[in-house]
Amino acid sequence: MLYLSGPPRHVTLVADLFEGTDVRTRPLGTEIGQASALKLAYSSYQKASRVLAAVAYGLADANGVADELVQIASKRSGSYLTETDYIPKTAARAWRWAPELADVADLLAESGLPDDFMRQIAAALHRWDEVHDRSVTVSRALELLSSAEARHTDSRTS
Repeated sequence: MLYLSGPPRHVTLVADLFEGTDVRTRPLGTEIGQASALKLAYSSYQKASRVLAAVAYGLADANGVADELVQIASKRSGSYLTETDYIPKTAARAWRWAPELADVADLLAESGLPDDFMRQIAAALHRWDEVHDRSVTVSRALELLSSAEARHTDSRTS
């Protein structure tokens, strides 16, 4: 699949180049960069989740519970990326999850594994501090996650 974005006549010209081939094209919109944004958004999740899985497995292995981790994880078949309705639930629980992930970061460091990204995830969870077990929409959760005020707070605490 080749995702395309930009002025419609340019998208059509590129799409026509692949007519009759195994490459399928899909126009996304008229803004230049939308196709690149989709690629980066998807690859960020795919690649980061694989690294996170490797680090989580390494942590479990370093503490003698790798087999149990695999057993627990094998019960999950979906992808959080497809469960956007889970975003508000994550925001509501963030106040509990951030300290837990800080503890995870400490254990990662003790185990000789990378801990900095886990600390950054905990910092991202703090952007939802005001939600604290309250209902929120997906759009509001995303607004809080990307707010300039939160970024300013993060930079002061880093």
